[in-house]
Amino acid sequence: MAFTTLRRVNSVLFPLFLVTLFGCSGGDDGAQGPAGPQGPEGPPGQSATGTDEAETLAITVTGVEINSAPVISFTVENEKGQGFNAIGDSDLRFNLSKLIPSANGNPSQWQNYIVRASSGAMQGSQERNRTGYPWGTLTNNGDGSYVYTFGTDVTAVSCPAPCTDLDGNALDVSYQPSLTHRLTIQQGNSAIPLVNAVHDFVPSGGDVVHTREITKTENCNECHDKITVHGTRFEMQLCVTCHNPGTWNAGSDLTVDLGPMVHKIHMGEDLPSVQAGGSYVVRGHDFSNVVFPQDIRNCTKCHDGNDTATPDGNNWMTPNIAACGSCHDNIDFSLDGAVDPNGHSGGVVTDNSECSTCHAEGRIAGSVADSHIIPDKVARDYFQFNILEICGTAVDQNPVCAPGANPTMKFSVTDPSGATDHAYGNAYNIRSTSTDGEFNASGASLNMLVSWSTSDYTNAGGSGSRPSRADSVNLRTSAAVTDNMDGTFFVDGALASLTIPAGATGSGAVALEGHPAAEDESGAFSIRVPVNSEVDYFAITDTEPMPRRQVVDVPTKCDRCHDILNIHGSNRNNNGQLCVMCHNPSGTDVSRRPKDGVTGLPDAMATVDGKKEETIDFKVLIHGIHAAAESNYDGTQAHGFREKGLVVYGYGGSANDYSHVRFPGVLSKCETCHLPDTYTLDDRSEDGGGNWMLPSISGIHGSTVDSSPLAAPDGSDFSAQLTDQTDDWKYSPTVSVCSSCHDGQLAEQHMATNNGIFGGTGSNQAAQEGNVEACAVCHGPGKLADVKFVHDQAFAEFLGEFIPD
Repeated sequence: MAFTTLRRVNSVLFPLFLVTLFGCSGGDDGAQGPAGPQGPEGPPGQSATGTDEAETLAITVTGVEINSAPVISFTVENEKGQGFNAIGDSDLRFNLSKLIPSANGNPSQWQNYIVRASSGAMQGSQERNRTGYPWGTLTNNGDGSYVYTFGTDVTAVSCPAPCTDLDGNALDVSYQPSLTHRLTIQQGNSAIPLVNAVHDFVPSGGDVVHTREITKTENCNECHDKITVHGTRFEMQLCVTCHNPGTWNAGSDLTVDLGPMVHKIHMGEDLPSVQAGGSYVVRGHDFSNVVFPQDIRNCTKCHDGNDTATPDGNNWMTPNIAACGSCHDNIDFSLDGAVDPNGHSGGVVTDNSECSTCHAEGRIAGSVADSHIIPDKVARDYFQFNILEICGTAVDQNPVCAPGANPTMKFSVTDPSGATDHAYGNAYNIRSTSTDGEFNASGASLNMLVSWSTSDYTNAGGSGSRPSRADSVNLRTSAAVTDNMDGTFFVDGALASLTIPAGATGSGAVALEGHPAAEDESGAFSIRVPVNSEVDYFAITDTEPMPRRQVVDVPTKCDRCHDILNIHGSNRNNNGQLCVMCHNPSGTDVSRRPKDGVTGLPDAMATVDGKKEETIDFKVLIHGIHAAAESNYDGTQAHGFREKGLVVYGYGGSANDYSHVRFPGVLSKCETCHLPDTYTLDDRSEDGGGNWMLPSISGIHGSTVDSSPLAAPDGSDFSAQLTDQTDDWKYSPTVSVCSSCHDGQLAEQHMATNNGIFGGTGSNQAAQEGNVEACAVCHGPGKLADVKFVHDQAFAEFLGEFIPD
């Protein structure tokens, strides 16, 4: 075997798996033709006896014969098309299921023939060469082709007691050759490339007509990278062959039917039963603190009936007790809600045939689709923020706001739908006195933000909340805003007390952010609409505006999990370039934290994490939030970010503890969030990426961890200390990023040994500008511990991806 020496590989560079499936073929192949000339020599290493080397594997089912125990013919090939002959009995698992069609309101359902009883409950199972499981005969032909004869005679299955589903309905394991069947083959030996193969067919012949393709693996992997359960199972089509109504857990009386189970897992802490103090635990795994990172009503995140790969993706629109009750788990459908508060408001429902009586278009309860509409998401289509001019120059003509200038802005808010029934036709009147209810509602919001120093924003000398928030103007109410009476508006920076500091250099940014209001069902403008925030740039001393480096793209990265990323009450939406204007290296949550009642200084004893402040720098904050549950913090770190998990104080002094956050993907896959190569320790300053080899001397700042280290004990100069950024204690730039995930004592010592700075005396910005973090010597591109390589390697290890050396 050629698998004695293995190395992990990046799954971005090599396919995760390849499965090609073909139906059974029959008929006469025809008479043998005359012999032709000899073909060219095959690829190197290929032979009639196959090969034992592979980077990926593909399984192709070539024949299925069912007269008693099924006989399966299949081939296994590597990425070069060579037959792979190194599969043994202990490597494979087989399953065979049938699809029972929908009837009487019941959805279609898979039922596997291979079942077993477990502690008084029933489990879908597999054939595998292991004690407690059936196993037949595997024949290896030595050329990459195989034949497996099942140990189970599916034409006469013996179903052990209780042989029912969770509700006591008898399981139907009778062989029905006219139904759609699914054969699955799982290569489960992690020492060779993994494969989950799926083959649908009709034993009696003909095409597969009935399907149950409701979601696909790729939908799951948008958040989960590679959804992997039970070690080596990662294809949704395989999962359903066991996770169907015929599998349930005794004692807890829980179904592990995939639909209800996945609904409940993703509802997590929002399940009514959990909200009432209960829990949702499956086989020892507690999902009660899972938070779905977007609106749970977004059913099309997983189910897409418009995708040809999931023709049954709209099945979620047809109600049934199991699916609906999985999220609405505080409803007992056997009780009348008019009599019992735990009952169904539409009366007792005994079977699924009654559901569509009310839950359908035009019926009393309306359609399921209508019940899952997300009003604020729908309303987004009717608003667009537009920055037209900065400092008197069109945004596409390189505007300049010189040091000491009062920045101005011309803007509009228009309706992309083309509607012309607003105060200015297609444009809204955004003032609070407007006739447009979308902006005169008390809950509406629209603001202008101004920031500067775009290599890393500092907003030093600004008027925003200290230590470094962007300057802000309330555009709905400020006297600095002029209505041009044509759908455009003008902001006078002088009247708004906006001034670019005399010492400012580089470039700056202007943003439009906020949330108009949309009408609710009662006609009130109460719905906060998360309109995409807009950001544009102006030069201060640069020859032309230089946008801040961009390391993430919210719509294509963050929104894979978050759908529409909106923060701070739907004010800051779907634009990472807006977030960093305030979430900059000089920013902390000190202004939100509890203060001593006498001195007004931050009171660390009154905080949940025992700290006087926490950085809100995005390069720390986002890493820290997503990696929170995987923190390495060991309690001995002198300046650790997470003494009690990552805690950030926000609006109203609220303490937001992120220590429970469970990232659904693989943390080491940096490009889940990052644009390509924006996390490597190289120099991308020419294309806006920054110089991460020498960040401190290239204008990239480290994260502030103490914004008032020299404040007087009586608090008399605390405000001045917050305003003065020159004495702030900081982590050095690379340390700021790396320690946000690698936050243990050994990691800190390693970074400090290589010129990393962890706050304290001598850690201010001036001291750091000449400091050279030596990280790139080993962790730079192509080096021994290249950041990209080691993260890709960790990602591959998590997935169990292997190739031979």
